[in-house]
Amino acid sequence: MGTHESCQKLAIQLNNSIQSHDYQEIVNITDLLFQNHWFNLLDARAHAEAMLGHFDQSLHYVQQIIDFSSSLATAGYLRKAKTYSLYGYQQKAIDVYDEGLSCINSTSTTNDRQQQQKINQLTTGKKEATFIQKKRVDFIGKVLPPVEIIDYTVSLLPASTLISCLAVSKLWRKRVLECNGAWKNVVVEDDNNNNYGSSQLLIGAIHHIAPYITNFTLNTINTQALIKCFTYIETGYISKIQSLELTDLTTQSLQPNDIISLLSSLQTRHELTTLKISLVDNRRNMITLLDILTCWPAIQTVVFSTTSVLQPTIHPNPLRIPSYHSLIDLEIKAGSIMGHSFEPILQRCLKLRRLVLHGMHSRVFDTVFRNTTPSLEIFVLNPRTHPSIPTLQDIQTQQQATGNPRLQILQVSGFHHEIPSYAALPLIHKHRETLKTIYGNISSMAPMAPTLASYGDFRLSNIKKLVIWIVDHATQDFWCRLIRQSTALHDLEINSVYNINSLVTTLMSISPIRNLGISNVQHGIPATTQLSLTSLFERYAQVSNRINVESASSMEMITLRYCNGLNDDLLTSLKNVSTLHGIWFGGLKGLSSIGIKQFIINTSNQLTYVQFEDMIQVNDTILAALGDMKKLTTVKLQRLQNITDQGVQTLVEMKNNKNSTCLLMELVVKRCSLISNQCIQFFKEKVKVVEYISKLKNKYFSSLQLYRQ
Repeated sequence: MGTHESCQKLAIQLNNSIQSHDYQEIVNITDLLFQNHWFNLLDARAHAEAMLGHFDQSLHYVQQIIDFSSSLATAGYLRKAKTYSLYGYQQKAIDVYDEGLSCINSTSTTNDRQQQQKINQLTTGKKEATFIQKKRVDFIGKVLPPVEIIDYTVSLLPASTLISCLAVSKLWRKRVLECNGAWKNVVVEDDNNNNYGSSQLLIGAIHHIAPYITNFTLNTINTQALIKCFTYIETGYISKIQSLELTDLTTQSLQPNDIISLLSSLQTRHELTTLKISLVDNRRNMITLLDILTCWPAIQTVVFSTTSVLQPTIHPNPLRIPSYHSLIDLEIKAGSIMGHSFEPILQRCLKLRRLVLHGMHSRVFDTVFRNTTPSLEIFVLNPRTHPSIPTLQDIQTQQQATGNPRLQILQVSGFHHEIPSYAALPLIHKHRETLKTIYGNISSMAPMAPTLASYGDFRLSNIKKLVIWIVDHATQDFWCRLIRQSTALHDLEINSVYNINSLVTTLMSISPIRNLGISNVQHGIPATTQLSLTSLFERYAQVSNRINVESASSMEMITLRYCNGLNDDLLTSLKNVSTLHGIWFGGLKGLSSIGIKQFIINTSNQLTYVQFEDMIQVNDTILAALGDMKKLTTVKLQRLQNITDQGVQTLVEMKNNKNSTCLLMELVVKRCSLISNQCIQFFKEKVKVVEYISKLKNKYFSSLQLYRQ
């Protein structure tokens, strides 16, 4: 009898017992109902954890079933054995089936029929596991597929599985070690109890894989392992190594002199260009960034991390860093960084092209301004998770005359880290001809009026992307003037707009912005905001309709967040922008559900990206409308209180059915209280990229999967 039918039968019996006042029977039946309910919850959770890939968590809940009641133990053993079998541990599954059979024989108090039913279930499961175990194919030892197939398959395995493969057999060990693609990125690390563990197999085979290693990470406290790794690095046996990482676990187990000695021995290894080193307490280790650069003049990329304050360059002769130092990429992560901590480095490392500083005081701008290296192209201060940190691969280097500053990207963290205008403005002015991206919150320009007057009518002639925060009229006037004079600007995001009329007037005077974002319009009359933006979108619509006959461009992406006074009439003008491909609406309280749905319907043939945030009007009906959009590929839903599992499921099913011409490729759901974990699992089977943050557990996980036909 199924669980549902069993519970229904018990419920009928319980009702009869209540009517007949059979209190002992009531106690017995409620006890059974409680056990069944508790078992169903644990069993469902164990199965879900197993399907999510959480093997240990699944076994944890299975063990609770076994320990809860002897009458439920058989079901617990069945679930435990199936979990082992699911993960390929057939012998362990067989052992669990045997354990369950022994438990029945020793503790069973049920009647013969119930006991025989449990025995049959366990016996059948054991036979299936035994069959699967015998059927398993040794694709390396017996099938002998082409070497290319073996190499490709092995290269996809995670590091822990690769290490386990080394112990299968001599043939497996030989074949796996010969797969050079599997050993490009090698990590030597301890297990959760800081034991040498499986890495001992890796160290034992390192002389075989050394010629294939390009990125080498040491995350162990085992001295024997470190000595062997250092020896292979120093002697050049790891001949193709390009990157070396020493984690805080490794550096804590070494003396400072040992680290410096190792780095000094590597200065002739020209192929090794990247060093990542992490120090938990740099004050104790007393290894400074200056030490590293001094002993290794050929290093090109350094990521230096410390939990303490970055040690200042107190050495008697900081000029011992050669002026021909090869450093081009430097990232520093520290509890606190002041300008004097790295000023000599800027003075001597004249080839530096990228500088990223975590934990930096805003006054560091003065140091950077005074010591800007002639090659610096990217400067990032206190980066956050968004936007991503730019790399040298993100820019196109332009050959310029020696000594001509060429800073292209200036990125400082957002609203909560305001940069003084007296520090930022000179840097912006100095690099006004080459800056292409500015991202940051700069304080009021009002005190800088004399400085601005001395600069004259300077402009950012090559600016393409501008993300800024406005704090007062003077600051908005400053940025609006630069926007009016720009000719290459195509990405503009303005936060905390102070005067919407002034901003729109500026935007009307230039070519349409391709990606436009306007957030937090809190000042002024709401009706003014509506009229101003409506007129702007009407102009963009006119330009978009002329694109086919003229070499013009118009808006492709619009972000509107927390703008007071906007209503459905705005959407009427926005829908006419034929080039529009993406929208991000957040906190727009004046829009209605009907208006949003109609806008979605009107733009169903053009939008590819839709994001809603903190919009109580967005409901399942709107999600269904999204499902009908012909070109939609990305949907992001954040802090929406009126969407349910059914609504999102309808969206996914409508977009990703066999008749769909354009699949939904990315789905993001963050802190939507009515969306369940169970429903997310359904989405992950249908959508290539799924990101989910639960409001209750604040738990984040992402999944990259191939879409299943």
